[in-house]
Order: sequence, then structure tokens, then C-alpha cells
Amino acid sequence: MPISGSDLVMWKHQFYRQIGSNPISIGNALMEVSDAA
Repeated sequence: MPISGSDLVMWKHQFYRQIGSNPISIGNALMEVSDAA
């Protein structure tokens, strides 16, 4: 599924807003993304 540059930026902003300052959430989110890919 193609992703445009602006979509990727929006996703990154939402991603960072969700994880906040919790490094454990970063690992979980990355694992979810790689599983979905």
C-alpha cells in the first residue's frame, strides 16, 4: 500500500504523540508495525 510523504509525516506525529516518553511503547509499536508489514 503506497504511502505519500505527507501521510508518513502525519503518521509519525501521531506515533510520537501516542508513545510520549514511554520507551516500552516504542518497542511494542515497532513490533506491531513489522508484524503488519
